[in-house]
Amino acid sequence: MERRRAQVERLGYFSISVAGVIGVSLVLGIAGYYKLVLFGPEVLVWSAVGALIAFVLLAVAFLGYSKIFLTPTLGDSKPESGDTPLPAATTSRLLADKPIDDIPSITEHSTELLDRVPRK
Repeated sequence: MERRRAQVERLGYFSISVAGVIGVSLVLGIAGYYKLVLFGPEVLVWSAVGALIAFVLLAVAFLGYSKIFLTPTLGDSKPESGDTPLPAATTSRLLADKPIDDIPSITEHSTELLDRVPRK
């Protein structure tokens, strides 16, 4: 039953994703049509070339940034603090002192019996 529920859920995610792609394609198609009507057929080609150049430049910039600024330099021989292994801790005994005081429960002292009142 759980496997079937997961499968139906995955199908739901897939169908909403396909609907999103169709919606975005529809909006882009309408925008392209109005560009074509207003500016002529050559504007679509130049828009596509401009978008291609812009995304290639962005990809080069992001890849260059990660290669240049996010890698350690050769002269820096000290490892980062996250790269050094921590000393092994012994976990075979409990802590001697409690870190916090005991917190009383809401239901503490609530099970005491009430005084009995005799019936008349």
